[in-house]
Amino acid sequence: MASLDDPGEVREGFLCPLCLKDLQSFYQLQSHYEEEHSGEDRDVRGQIRSLVQKAKKAKNRLLKREGEDRVESGPGYESFSYGGVDPSMWEPQELGAVRSHLSDFKKHRAARIDHYVVEVNKLIIRLEKLTAFDRTNVESAKIRAIEKSVVPWVSDQDVPFCPDCGSKFSIRNRRHHCRLCGSIMCGKCVEFLSLPLANKLTSASKNPLSAHSSPSHSPGSVQGSRRSSISSVSSISSGLDEKDDAHIRCCAHCRDTLLKREQQLDEREHTPDIVKLYEKLRLCMEKVDQKAPEYIRMAASLNAGETTYSLEHANDLRVEVQKDYELIDALSKKILTLGLNQEPPPHPSSLRLQKMVRYSATLFVQEKLLGLMSLPTKEQFEELKKRQEQEMERKRVQERQAAREAARRTEEKWRRRCPAAAMPTLGAIAKSMKGRFPIRRTVKYLSRGDVVFKDSVKVMTVNYNTCGPLGEGARKFVFFNVPQIQYKNPWVQIMLFKNMTPSPFLRFYLDSGEQVLVDVESKSNTEIMAHVRKILGKNKDTLRREEQEKQQLSHPAHFGPRKYCLRECICEVEGQVPCPGLVPLPKEMTGKYQASLRADTQD
Repeated sequence: MASLDDPGEVREGFLCPLCLKDLQSFYQLQSHYEEEHSGEDRDVRGQIRSLVQKAKKAKNRLLKREGEDRVESGPGYESFSYGGVDPSMWEPQELGAVRSHLSDFKKHRAARIDHYVVEVNKLIIRLEKLTAFDRTNVESAKIRAIEKSVVPWVSDQDVPFCPDCGSKFSIRNRRHHCRLCGSIMCGKCVEFLSLPLANKLTSASKNPLSAHSSPSHSPGSVQGSRRSSISSVSSISSGLDEKDDAHIRCCAHCRDTLLKREQQLDEREHTPDIVKLYEKLRLCMEKVDQKAPEYIRMAASLNAGETTYSLEHANDLRVEVQKDYELIDALSKKILTLGLNQEPPPHPSSLRLQKMVRYSATLFVQEKLLGLMSLPTKEQFEELKKRQEQEMERKRVQERQAAREAARRTEEKWRRRCPAAAMPTLGAIAKSMKGRFPIRRTVKYLSRGDVVFKDSVKVMTVNYNTCGPLGEGARKFVFFNVPQIQYKNPWVQIMLFKNMTPSPFLRFYLDSGEQVLVDVESKSNTEIMAHVRKILGKNKDTLRREEQEKQQLSHPAHFGPRKYCLRECICEVEGQVPCPGLVPLPKEMTGKYQASLRADTQD
């Protein structure tokens, strides 16, 4: 069994992460993993992580070895000797004068591109004029006249030798003119451009977005189109006196320029097969990335006996994920073998790219596939649901027992801390809470509160939790003492926030805009009351003085707010005029009526 630690041997396929056995397909790997290794104590995540790490190490070693081979085989690369001095020990050198040649490069490049574009446009325009008429139904003399009108021809006397091959023109070696540039060449150097290719180039210049193809153009291969174009413009030896009804004479320079233009059009319109396959591969990988986490959540929930998800839906999703895995494997294999049986074979860089795509797809399948949990059958799922219900019932019973035990301990602690005559027991209060008039709602209980806030306190908020031993005092404070504070301080707004904070606390808002925070964690309710009374409550002298002032203001002859006086208005006294806000005054007592009487008297 080969190990992935050995960089000389790299295995691929559906490998088991435990025994590294190649199972050839997804279903065989899944069944082998569940049958052979189901009883072993394994950590799947750790094994997958170690497998991926080994594969990455092997990949890095392969890339490093390829880089070293490339350096050794490449020309101009030699090992330098530094005379025993480590270059890392050299002092850092500052950069010298720097001069940018980018502007010069852009200028020369723009001039070259402009020259090429102008030449191509000239040839396309002339080619369009040469193909604008029906060459098959026009006489040779008229065709020759039209061709001379498109571009001026070079005079025969000015060129005694062929510019391309250097042969001398004679009766046997006649002169021929290029119909696109007007230059002269011999019969051996003349080239012919087919009319379908000419129509393709001119139609592409009219509508660049349209897709035109020559009869010999194959959408699956740019090289095939290139070979057909070369064959269409190659020299023909069937006779130079043949009528030019299906071809256009041109020189080698114009031929190369037009072929380069055709290659650009083909590259723009054609998408390589490897790109199409890789796009499909990435689409399948994205689907797996979306579906696999959802399936894992479903499988974990169903294996736990929960009824949140449907077993049928999980099975359908599992089948979809498996199909995506198989499609990823098939596409990666197709990319790996793409172009191997063609002539000429693909470039070594293309083959290396195809191998790396296959390698990454294999790692993706191995990493994602083994994380899929198996689903229970219907019988197993029913049994798991029963176990889950029994477990939940057992937990509920334990929680009820724990709650009763906590209540019992709290009652015992309360009995030890508070005298029986001063405060009723927790059990008595709990029993009284079930009646119409709970004890903590009676006036006698509420009036025993000893916290009266200062006038600057406007709002009090209580943040507490319903569980946890550290918040026991806060819960008792809310249950026993907040009603007393609310009774004694009716002008203070009290707000309760339950299970919204990790630790219980009190917050007071003053009329000056300031806030006071009080930490009540692990404190009893009596300690909380004492602390609040100390920092924000009125002292005994202040309460005594206010009580005296209240008694003075409560004289029967005084009128004022109901808080301090017996009567707020004189209208409450028996025999007085009722309050005009409730009972309208007699019209004789209104000012309008008296004013109208005075006006009548003056008239």
